[in-house]
Amino acid sequence: MVSTPTAGVSTHPRAPQGLLLWRGEPCHETACALRDTGDLPGAAQEFSRSIRTRDVATFTRTHAVTLGYLGAVQAASAIEEASSTWSNALDAMQGINSGRTRQVAIDMSLTLAPYCRRGMNDS
Repeated sequence: MVSTPTAGVSTHPRAPQGLLLWRGEPCHETACALRDTGDLPGAAQEFSRSIRTRDVATFTRTHAVTLGYLGAVQAASAIEEASSTWSNALDAMQGINSGRTRQVAIDMSLTLAPYCRRGMNDS
């Protein structure tokens, strides 16, 4: 693994040591890297930052997918918060035909299925 940044790349302060990210990468990509390395609080923070800073009108699909990913991270500790975020994701997906948004919707359904069977208040 590369230990020092090279031209055109930089490290993110919450990224695991040695993980390099291209300059200008959106918070969404940083959040995915943090999620994939197990830093769920860091991932939630970066997904939230991505949602706040993205031009939704220009990046509608990415915004919807990011909301879905944020909900998945939230579901690990707060299913009610995740459900609210996923509701916003589904609203944002209206009119979008994309494999990524379909996968996010499938993942939501799979995560929520056990709660739907027993009721969210019984968790």
